[in-house]
Amino acid sequence: MGKITLICIGEIAEITGDRKTQFEVPTPVTFVELLTFLEANIGENFIRELNKESFPGGSPFYQVLVNGYQVTGDAIGKQNTVNDGDEILISPPLAGG
Repeated sequence: MGKITLICIGEIAEITGDRKTQFEVPTPVTFVELLTFLEANIGENFIRELNKESFPGGSPFYQVLVNGYQVTGDAIGKQNTVNDGDEILISPPLAGG
């Protein structure tokens, strides 16, 4: 088991109930497994909000960073893992386009 820190900004923080939360998870854990864990511990509204699109058919609204590095598309797959001590930041876009 290991500890990860989940930091949420914006509406998704309202769903988690706290801006910064630590979870004890079996590590290493894939992003898919981590999302399943977070859904079970926070609720399906968390996943629904996380999957929100910028506009219909557009890119995801939220950005996900692990230890300061953005995670996108294929990186959220089985070969990529979250490890003990990692920090996951979920935030709306930090700049407009």
